[in-house]
Amino acid sequence: LEAVGFDSQVNVSWDMPAGESYDNDDITYVDGTFEDAIMMNSGTSIMGNYFDMPYGVETVTANSCAVWGAEGFSGLTTLYGFAVSNGSPENSATHSTTITLTEEQWNVLDLGWELAGDFILALEVSTTVGVAIDSENSPGQNSWANLGGWEPWTDVAVANGLTDGEFGINANVTTVGGI
Repeated sequence: LEAVGFDSQVNVSWDMPAGESYDNDDITYVDGTFEDAIMMNSGTSIMGNYFDMPYGVETVTANSCAVWGAEGFSGLTTLYGFAVSNGSPENSATHSTTITLTEEQWNVLDLGWELAGDFILALEVSTTVGVAIDSENSPGQNSWANLGGWEPWTDVAVANGLTDGEFGINANVTTVGGI
């Protein structure tokens, strides 16, 4: 966006953001190796990845997801889908399902979840179930945590001396619309 002021007028010009679309495409933020896992000392929380959809997308289908089972911190948990409005994740999930994570492998789950645009796929993390983290992809750009309110994982990690990076949650998506 560029605005140039003249005598009693402003000339505005802008370039349209780059557009693209997805057609049964995988989105990942990790290199496939995980150096750590994030879990709770007590209670539960929600931790996941923010999937930023292309400009102009009207609807998104999260076809499936793949979640890495962290060594020593796998088992039965809940996977959630959260809509994102104006760059902020919603407090209530629009979708949820149970998933049993098996250690040291990608756990693939068919979803078919319809969303309006950007979204988060997140796990319920506890003292026994954790989310794998790729610390080689630090600082995390897509990982978010809900510990009473959504915030970027990097902010939480830095403030508390925890491992930063990207969570082991991938999505396969198809979009409608876009430019």
